[in-house]
Amino acid sequence: MVQRFKGSRVPLFQPWGTRQEGRAVARVLRSHWWAMGPEVARFEREFLEALAPDDGWHAVMTNSGTAALHLALVVAGVCPGRSVVMPSFNFVSAAHCVRLLGGEVIFCDVRDFDLNLDPVDAEVRAQPNTVALVALHYAGNACVWTEIEALRQRKPMVIIEDVAHACGARTTGWRPAGFCGDLGCFSFHAVKHIASPDAGMVVTRNRKWAEAMRRMRWLGISRDTGDKETKPDYSITGVGFKYTPNDIAAAICRVQLRRWPRGVCRRRAICRRYDIELFDLPWLQIPEVNWSHGAPLIYWIRVKNQRMRDALREHLRERGIDSAVHFRPLHLEECYRRSALRLPVTERESSRLLCLPVYPEMSRKTIRRVVQAIRDFGEGRNGGN
Repeated sequence: MVQRFKGSRVPLFQPWGTRQEGRAVARVLRSHWWAMGPEVARFEREFLEALAPDDGWHAVMTNSGTAALHLALVVAGVCPGRSVVMPSFNFVSAAHCVRLLGGEVIFCDVRDFDLNLDPVDAEVRAQPNTVALVALHYAGNACVWTEIEALRQRKPMVIIEDVAHACGARTTGWRPAGFCGDLGCFSFHAVKHIASPDAGMVVTRNRKWAEAMRRMRWLGISRDTGDKETKPDYSITGVGFKYTPNDIAAAICRVQLRRWPRGVCRRRAICRRYDIELFDLPWLQIPEVNWSHGAPLIYWIRVKNQRMRDALREHLRERGIDSAVHFRPLHLEECYRRSALRLPVTERESSRLLCLPVYPEMSRKTIRRVVQAIRDFGEGRNGGN
């Protein structure tokens, strides 16, 4: 009989917060300006100062990463009769946004070594009506950007980077993820590198797109909520959404941004430690990535098959260790299932993949606890067979 764990659980994710976030929130509460205002504008500016590789970029903060993707897809021209290519091995946000705009979602496969989209398969599946490609930087490991640029040269389309996992990662040529394509979409959800209750950001060099997204995030109104004194009047220039962020989330994000480089370094160190501790297990495959270029949000391992993966997950759960499957293939979900579509790498790798805990305050003792539980599982199955 399995001895159930005693004591605290090991969470999969955990935001890194200090008293500084509390003081920042208190400052906003005392200001009596809680909605979108000066804190949002400051965070947009500071975000570009910290991450943008050069001048000329615009940042538009939103109330979620999904909202950022939605606005990016709108300015990219997604509408009925047009399609968007993206990996099926993905969270559902981008696909839902395309559907809501009346566009067609075309799923492509991923490469087995890094689980990022396969540019060759994406090119084959793109159609004459394809207007955009959404490139997810999976688990904080950036796509090989030279391959995506080569794809665009052959098939012109808007490139949207989904950087929800990868704030701080570097692509080919050491360029920051999110600042390689036409639009970069970031998430500041509670488990991300820059954490808040929820928020997002779109970055682009296209000034007209940035202006359009600023209007759309507040119902098509020509003035931000923080502009009432300088712009007492406004007009409604078109239809928009209620995607406005608030100053409470922005104040938290500003504090998180200052701590973000240390958090990325800590995540890299945790993933390297997992590599060292797990590489000798013959029944388990560790990621084939260079952590010095990445900003890891997830550490994933792969085992023989789904049955073994599910058994390992249950084994960890019984010992108080959280794990997860990121992601289930979207093309196999009821909402997007098409009987003829087969993506062999996505289907194979997602069935045997398991994500382990990674968060900045994770101690070496906790890492050893996770590693020992995995080793115990292998020994209990005669070496993982």
